Amino acid sequence: LIISPKFHPLEDGLGQYTKWFYFELQKQNIEVGVTTSVEHKSNLKNIFPVVKKWKLFGLSRLDKSIKNFSPDCILFQYVPFMYERRGGINFSIAFYIVWLRMTSKRKIHIMFHELNYPLEFSLKAIIMYICHHLMLFLIGSAVHKQFCSTSYFQNRLKKFFFWKKRDIFLLPVGSNIVDIKKGSDLRRDQFAKPDEILLGCFGSFHPSKNYPLILSVLAKLIK
Repeated sequence: LIISPKFHPLEDGLGQYTKWFYFELQKQNIEVGVTTSVEHKSNLKNIFPVVKKWKLFGLSRLDKSIKNFSPDCILFQYVPFMYERRGGINFSIAFYIVWLRMTSKRKIHIMFHELNYPLEFSLKAIIMYICHHLMLFLIGSAVHKQFCSTSYFQNRLKKFFFWKKRDIFLLPVGSNIVDIKKGSDLRRDQFAKPDEILLGCFGSFHPSKNYPLILSVLAKLIK
């Protein structure tokens, strides 16, 4: 069972990722379900749009979908700002995962797409940085396995959770999603003309974005 506030390919990257991940798991003959927000209704099989607000009382709606679907494994999609837009500070989701680990025998995993807001010299950034790390500690300590989208995140997690290194894995999420069978780049095919260059970076400022690499690639392309 995948738990994600977003399940819509046109709304944002997380919604698109969750939906494609759902289809890929089905191709592997895995019975998969998705519990998501109430606005993401779908005619697809085993989609449960039941959560109104991802806060303490709203998360109780997850219990029903977990009970009905009865999964062997629960995978949470995680970006701090996905569960709370105002600063991304929402300890409810962290406490819920801890509670679920304590009360359930099911395997509980987490997919970290982002870890925390970067540390900057402002009170707001410092508070967010500290709170995001506290949330990260609670969640990472509770789950059985941690997955992350970049090697940068993987290295950070292995240092942060040094006693759980064997349970931290890299699950790449490329900026460009490639259809291997057709040999085409889906985003390039949809948004760029044949004689144009498409160079993109998604999300807000973060050290993992590796801007020097992006700029060096651009410099080579325009020469």
